[in-house]
Amino acid sequence: MDLLMDAFLDTAKVWPLLYIVYAIFEWVEHKQINLCAKKELGPIAGALSGCIPQCGASIAASSLYSGRVITLGTLLAVFIATSDEAIPLMFTHVNQWKMIALLVIIKVIYASFVGILIDLLWRGERSELSTVSRYEYQKEKSIFIEAFERSVKVLVFLFIMTFLINLVISWIGEDTLARGLMTTSYKQPFLAALIGLIPNCAASVLLTDLYLKGMITFGSLLAGLCTGVGAGLLTLFKMNKLLKENLVIIGLLYFFGVLIGLTFHILIIGI
Repeated sequence: MDLLMDAFLDTAKVWPLLYIVYAIFEWVEHKQINLCAKKELGPIAGALSGCIPQCGASIAASSLYSGRVITLGTLLAVFIATSDEAIPLMFTHVNQWKMIALLVIIKVIYASFVGILIDLLWRGERSELSTVSRYEYQKEKSIFIEAFERSVKVLVFLFIMTFLINLVISWIGEDTLARGLMTTSYKQPFLAALIGLIPNCAASVLLTDLYLKGMITFGSLLAGLCTGVGAGLLTLFKMNKLLKENLVIIGLLYFFGVLIGLTFHILIIGI
């Protein structure tokens, strides 16, 4: 019962933002508005939106990318800048405020850089934005009803998947995951980034708790939080039907997460 309640709360709190995103999406479709004019600024805006606590921004970005309203670079910028539950948890420790500021600044700058780089290098046909969404628009329905229906469908999927992931984590045990990270070797950022890919807020909570207890380095925390996008990955697999593309996105996310994490792990291992 506790796992069901946790899954319900985790999904319910992202519904307002998800509904707003779909309402805007429907309005754009209805008005035939071109959102692509300033696409070069997308990664920067995406990185800033990723600062919003929890995973609502990553869920919204996955939906927008699936409709080709934002670029791959913008999607990755949001993903990398997202810290899920880490920031609220760190805010409960007064002596960590400077570290919070450092973490956010590093992630925003790095996410913007990666996003811009990817948009410059990516030349696949799916990198092109559509003037309007590729979803079919049913004119007989109002914008708000369409937004409600779409957001609820995604919400139900997220609830089921979050519950199943909670079951797996409960079966494996957070202590088991924590023990796997308790090493001072260079393997730690690789393992932290892998745990960050778990599409559940438990990953960011675990990583942050271990860092606050001095069991992992700042570089490892950074690696895990750069790959930790919460339910954003679940939404991506639900909305974007190109499996190979989704796997490439995960690969890029893991690579860039390990890269920044390992860099700080080596240079500032004692931070």
